[in-house]
Amino acid sequence: EAWELLRGCVRAVFAKEALPGASREEVYQLVEALCLSGCAPELCSRLCAECRRLTASRVEGLAGSAAEDALLERVASAWLEHCDAMRQLERLFMFLDRSH
Repeated sequence: EAWELLRGCVRAVFAKEALPGASREEVYQLVEALCLSGCAPELCSRLCAECRRLTASRVEGLAGSAAEDALLERVASAWLEHCDAMRQLERLFMFLDRSH
C-alpha cells in the first residue's frame, strides 16, 4: 500500500536515515497522485498521527536524564532534530500542504 511506503519515509526522516525504496521525487509524486485521487484527507490524518506518535516517542526518551543541565541539552538537541525533520517532511508532502 502507498501509505506503508510513506510511513516508512516518515520514520526514516525522523531517524535521519535514507528514504526506503524511493527517491524524494518519487515520494513527492506519490503524495501528489494520492491527493489528486481524493485521498488527501486520509493521508493528512495518517501523516499527523504518525508524526505525533514519533514525536511523543522522542519526548518520552528525554525523561531519563537525572541532571537538569543534561536534560536541557538533550531537549535543545531534540528540538533542532525535530525542526529539521519537519522541514524535510514539509518538502516531501508539499503537494498535500498546498492542496488540502
